[in-house]
Amino acid sequence: MKNNDIDIYGLAETNLSYRQSKIWQQQFGFHGYFDYSQQWGKGQGVGIIVSDKYDIFVHKAVGHKGRVIYLDLNFSQKKNVRLIQVYINANKKERTQIEELYQYIENIIDDAKNKNMEIIIMGDFNINYRKYLMAFISNRWYFKLFKMLENRHLLDTIPIFNEDDENIYTYIPPNDSNEKSRIDYIWTSLPILGQSLNSTVIENDHFTTDHNTVTLSLDTQLFIGKTLPKINKSKKKITRTVFLYDEMDQDDDEFTWDNFRAGLD
Repeated sequence: MKNNDIDIYGLAETNLSYRQSKIWQQQFGFHGYFDYSQQWGKGQGVGIIVSDKYDIFVHKAVGHKGRVIYLDLNFSQKKNVRLIQVYINANKKERTQIEELYQYIENIIDDAKNKNMEIIIMGDFNINYRKYLMAFISNRWYFKLFKMLENRHLLDTIPIFNEDDENIYTYIPPNDSNEKSRIDYIWTSLPILGQSLNSTVIENDHFTTDHNTVTLSLDTQLFIGKTLPKINKSKKKITRTVFLYDEMDQDDDEFTWDNFRAGLD
């Protein structure tokens, strides 16, 4: 992370129990916040990894059923951010669970707005925003998440910085006969977007996965001012890249986390 100027990673489908996540953090030497629910079985688990210089701003971490985790970062009395990582069920037959997650996400976003916090929500939504924008199918129940985000004035970062967003994909199925799509996102409130330098999708070099990586680069001087030693020393603005790594390799846990450790170096 240090060598690549990466300060925050979002992870989905980690399949890491609380005990396992603590072991990995101690072994690899990073600050991580994870949530996992044995009740919902394999194929879930979310986490957020934070570099040392930003971990000091983490005020609270809350997880929900291995599908949602959020961090409250308190930079100052008036500059606070709620960072939300989600992994929504892919199987639309699990409608009850999905709608419960939608309601929980709506509640924590409304709570953040009531506290005058800025919002970043990222993760694998498992729904296609481009299809939602097509009027004749936008009323399907599973698109309610997009409608809620729009109603709260959050914006999808990829179209803001990429004119060819229709040709950008985050999910590349192993079978060529299946359709590529963009189902992984970073959405933010407008003040966050105003401090954003770029948002793009890149290939994932560190994990075996059928998902690409969504990135958001921010000018963080808005939040931290000149309180960090690095800023005091250089007197220059620094940037942070928020990386969203979605689904981890599910076949070989040791191989997965060996690659993960190498990616952090």
